Amino acid sequence: MNVIKMLSETYEEVGVVGANQLLLKHRQENRLYMAKKFSLEWDLDLAPLIDRNVVQMKEKFHESEELTLILELCEFGDMDRQIAEKATIPEYAATHILAQCCQGLLFFADAYKVIKPANVFVNKLGEVKVGDFAFSREKAGAYNSPELVARKPVDGKSNVWSLGATIYHLVDMKVPFPDEYCIAHREPSTPSTPTSQEFLTLMMVMLQKEAAFRPSAEEILSTELIKSLTLSCPHKNEVLCTEADDEAKEFEPEITSPSFTEWLPLQID
Repeated sequence: MNVIKMLSETYEEVGVVGANQLLLKHRQENRLYMAKKFSLEWDLDLAPLIDRNVVQMKEKFHESEELTLILELCEFGDMDRQIAEKATIPEYAATHILAQCCQGLLFFADAYKVIKPANVFVNKLGEVKVGDFAFSREKAGAYNSPELVARKPVDGKSNVWSLGATIYHLVDMKVPFPDEYCIAHREPSTPSTPTSQEFLTLMMVMLQKEAAFRPSAEEILSTELIKSLTLSCPHKNEVLCTEADDEAKEFEPEITSPSFTEWLPLQID
């Protein structure tokens, strides 16, 4: 049985949400999911993922040289879209994105993940989720850590570097390092976008060249900056705060949101 037939028995195609990505509705659950294709040439991590700040995989379908994963839907897409819209993330929202990503990284412990804007997602409840199922030393590009560039062993501290580069990009609309030479040999410049000293210090220490000098995800979550967050959403957007059971109602894949950050911050614990 081919993948299309297997999918059609369980899911109804609703639309397209990106390259190699389909929006599907489960026929019995009346719930929306995203289907994403991967080449079997990639090294995929398909262990069960059960964590609030990690994109959940429902099931997988294998055919020939491709693997189709059925993933939970993150209605607001990824941070690449935010960058494409050139919509700078304010510091308070970036801090919550940082905190929730660190919560997700705790789940992976020291396993290396490809952390970059395209792998940081937001659902309609305002939950930020890490979503990466492929391992590759090249995929993160400008978000690669110095040890990755040098072909040295990588671990959770490499994830912290990549997350720091991602947060820097969201705040300043440019990457801290344009190429691998700069990643390996230069220090990041201070972002042109004003931030608090506490936020700037944390972001810069995440970009330390030596992994030993970077904080772990757990240490970041224990900083005063993160602990002082207001863990409730001050903007009760009725569309974004509806119950998950309503998600299979009319959905527009190409949502544009000039108030993209209004639903942040939300609870992270």
